[in-house]
Amino acid sequence: MKYLITAGLINRRVAPSVIIITMIFVVLFFNTSFAGHEKKYPVSAIPDSLKKSAKAVIRNEEILFDIKNIKKATLKVKYAVTILKKAGVAQSYFIQPYDQFKKITNLKGTVYDASGEVVKKIKTEDIHDISLTSGSSLFVDSRIKAIDPEYLKFPFTMEYSYEVDYDGLLNYPDWYIYKDYNVSVQHSSFTLKKPANLEVRILNRNFDVRPEKRTEKDEEVLTWEVNGIKAIKEEPFGEPLTEYSPSVQLAPTAFLIDGYEGNCKTWKEFGSWIYTLGKGREELPEETQQKIKALISNAGSDYEKSKILYHYLQDNTRYVNITIGIGGWQPIDAGTVDKVSYGDCKALTNYMKALLEVAGIKSYYTLVKAGDNSPAIISSFPSNQFNHVILCALIDSDSVWLECTSQRLPFGYLGSFTDDRDVLLVNENGGTLVRTTRYSENDNQKICTANIILDNSGNGWATVSTQYKGYFYDRNLPKLLADEHDKKKLIRKGLHLPDFTLESCSFEEEHERIPSIFENLELAINGCGTRFGNRMVIELNMLNEVRKIPTETQYKRKSDIVFHRSMMEKDSLTYKIPDNYKIEKVTAGKNIKSQFGELTTVVYNRDSLVSYVRTLTIWKGDYPPESYGRFVDFYKKVKKADSDRMILVAK
Repeated sequence: MKYLITAGLINRRVAPSVIIITMIFVVLFFNTSFAGHEKKYPVSAIPDSLKKSAKAVIRNEEILFDIKNIKKATLKVKYAVTILKKAGVAQSYFIQPYDQFKKITNLKGTVYDASGEVVKKIKTEDIHDISLTSGSSLFVDSRIKAIDPEYLKFPFTMEYSYEVDYDGLLNYPDWYIYKDYNVSVQHSSFTLKKPANLEVRILNRNFDVRPEKRTEKDEEVLTWEVNGIKAIKEEPFGEPLTEYSPSVQLAPTAFLIDGYEGNCKTWKEFGSWIYTLGKGREELPEETQQKIKALISNAGSDYEKSKILYHYLQDNTRYVNITIGIGGWQPIDAGTVDKVSYGDCKALTNYMKALLEVAGIKSYYTLVKAGDNSPAIISSFPSNQFNHVILCALIDSDSVWLECTSQRLPFGYLGSFTDDRDVLLVNENGGTLVRTTRYSENDNQKICTANIILDNSGNGWATVSTQYKGYFYDRNLPKLLADEHDKKKLIRKGLHLPDFTLESCSFEEEHERIPSIFENLELAINGCGTRFGNRMVIELNMLNEVRKIPTETQYKRKSDIVFHRSMMEKDSLTYKIPDNYKIEKVTAGKNIKSQFGELTTVVYNRDSLVSYVRTLTIWKGDYPPESYGRFVDFYKKVKKADSDRMILVAK
């Protein structure tokens, strides 16, 4: 039997009229199916200038923040991002937190291939709903919705749209042009819609684009828009991206959350709201008050009383995270903490405040933006910019700062988590910005003393004692707390010696107001010296040399050069020369000064002992981008000085 193939269909031989009808049907089917079909986000439509140095491109971003009143608002977001390479795949993920005050709705996602064809639509089962409860969390209502499109055929485009409904407003969304380094922006817009009689404070940072304004009935509408923003690279020793990204910051004047109305037009008014949340929550049971009075009865000063009570806090409470409802801002009362022996930063700070109150010592609940290198708060823009609470105790006219969540930190020491930054001190008069302790290079020190006995083959036996103080204490605390296996692993990782055996290690901790960790090591080092015939060459700074210098750049730098704190490294290495060798040459003795820091090296020679002393000081500061060349030059000189050596020759 013969067959006729028509328009991709296999038919038995039929009448011509049937064939014609079939062809008309097929044509109509294809025309109907693809009528209006249009490819979206083809990669070919991205200008070459936006692909340069980019791992991803924001193709389109449309954000509408629609405020109804001081309590309710809706955020509508639609955005598409093209992932050009594997390094940018994180930009394809959707991660959005929510809680009882904000709910995510109408979440949709679509994956497009390089030509702009739809290859995948995100289904309900692809959306992960995850609790933010952790091992240190007890009462937490915060959750996140997350999507991983699980598509890695580059380049591809991910499009998302969603809404967030707010029922309680304290934090307004901000609009940052740059989402990450090496991400360019083809188009982005941000629209604020609000009642005409509602005051919203707006701050343009690093941004001179004026919004388009219009009025719709009794509402004001402001729209900012940008196009063709090229990607920027991460810069060594730079500021956080948020510090120099163009942005529009929003903050309320009046707000209402969980029945608590407040105002943050000024720091004073915002502090008053925080004070109201904690008012009446400092009362301790009578039995506990008597216990506290007995505990400090023999203390001779307020400082000693405060120290005793801080240790009592550390010994009798533990930290847990509590962010359910208004508990994200309001502390648990001191009586409950006293009973259950746990609390979050708010609760433990309030509890410590109550303990000091029993001793007649004044202290202040204080909001802080915590983090080792956290961006500074915008002091000129009062708003909720904080993520942590600490306590300021007034003792003998001195401000003593207390971190109430740590069971290890010494009394009066903040460390790199909350040092040297503006914080909001809260009392019955409202809020006041003050500054936490700034630690100097004498507080942040790494002091290493080593004695190395060399043999005739160039091998050595070394005893190395290092004091880690202040900032260096913070960095080495994980080493101190690790088990024996991990402790030795971390020690080996920190020693840049080519071939050595760790024979023994021990640690001690000193809990002064500036704490220290003391590390004592014994090492067998192969190849301390390199032999060339009857000569032996020893690198004098074998334990702490600068191995990498900042990357030189050919483009105009955008970010300041930032050192968040001053610090000092002191290394004293003493070498015992083998009996049948003598010193032929020593290339040490440097003094390098710059606006960024200073390096000095000195060599002392006595009989068969040679001592090499190196001191490197780095100054805290924000240095302008145009000084980066001088900064690289300083480190080049330091690296060259760190190659100082001693040449021995056989007697």
